[in-house]
Amino acid sequence: MNTKYTQLLSIFTLGSLLAGCGSNEIDVVKSGHLSFDTSLTVNQALSNREACESISWDEIEDKKGRKIIEYKCSFDKHLVKKYYDSIANLKIKNEIQTYETYMKREKNIMNRLKSDLELAKKSLELKKQELRNPISLENQTHELGKLVQAREGISQYKQELKSLESSTPEGLNESQKKAISFNKRQIAYRENEISKLDLELSLTLEQFRKTYNKKRSTKEQLEEIKTSYDAEWKKKKQKHQKQLEQLQAELKAKVNAPQDRYAKNIEHAKSMINTYEKNREYYNTLLKKSETEETKRIQNRRNEAINMAKRRVAHSSSELRENEKSLNAKPVNLEEAKKIIISRIRASHPIAVDEVFQWEITKEGFDSTYAGFSYTYKNGETKNKKHSRPIEAYKIIYSGDYDSFSEYVRQLKVKTGASAFKEMMGL
Repeated sequence: MNTKYTQLLSIFTLGSLLAGCGSNEIDVVKSGHLSFDTSLTVNQALSNREACESISWDEIEDKKGRKIIEYKCSFDKHLVKKYYDSIANLKIKNEIQTYETYMKREKNIMNRLKSDLELAKKSLELKKQELRNPISLENQTHELGKLVQAREGISQYKQELKSLESSTPEGLNESQKKAISFNKRQIAYRENEISKLDLELSLTLEQFRKTYNKKRSTKEQLEEIKTSYDAEWKKKKQKHQKQLEQLQAELKAKVNAPQDRYAKNIEHAKSMINTYEKNREYYNTLLKKSETEETKRIQNRRNEAINMAKRRVAHSSSELRENEKSLNAKPVNLEEAKKIIISRIRASHPIAVDEVFQWEITKEGFDSTYAGFSYTYKNGETKNKKHSRPIEAYKIIYSGDYDSFSEYVRQLKVKTGASAFKEMMGL
């Protein structure tokens, strides 16, 4: 016994089974009753359906060799077509809208990919042109600047040295001359003061000697007085002598200032020439040392830029080819696409629908073995779909509360659920 249909055993009353004994097998089924509605026989409920264009009862044998009674309701083809057309029209509308959106997006993508490819090709050409251009050691600006500065410094100080060596020290100006004249007067004054001190000491000593002779002072007394004056004189003389030496040094410095400055300027110019020559040698060496490395680095950078540009061109070309391939697989225009969509959706829907119920004759009576739809398609293919809840189909048929195929399947949808209904109806 088919377990899926075990639930249907209880709906056929035992009285009806026994009442059918002695009749042919089809009559046994026709005269049976369902437990939820004993007011109608199976024949009365199933053979009087307005939605059916034709109804047939047959006795067949299944693959297992069992005797099977089969009921078939062929629904009105016009009503079937109308029902599936309404579904198809909605599907067609939605799918065409989806296709139009898809094509619009794909065209935009195509345009973007073409633009990207053109930009990539232009970038590659620019990189190739850059590769042909001379390499500029732009990052050696500091070294080059220092080298130029050294060269300019050497030229400047060589010119200054040449000018100094071809000239004589500058003469004294009026201010310097006045300072020297004043200094000389100071020196004369100091020399005069020293002479006066020498004279004063000489006179003083002479006076002491005279006094000594008059007073007949002792020799020790005279020496004591002489020593006292001699010390005072030396102190004064040393003071004047020191100032004199200072003034003489100042005079010499003032007189020799132009010559000293001239010599210092020559020495400074030679020193600066030496410094700048060292700088020139250093930065020349630095530039030569880094030139090869810098050139190699720039060359590598240019080659990498070209490789990157080539990869970008290859990537853009690949994307464009894939997109073109995808678009080529689609219809060339919207009208053709619409025809294909309409043809495909309509071909996926049946052109004829039969509802089939089958029962197996047993010693005790009969059991339900199958309940479902049989679909016939335009290409001649047929498919069978079982009712997910056969009892609900029986109840709708027994109620008679429908007059068309669309109304019948609408009620089936409510009873069985949208998902199961969709599968059952081949949608």
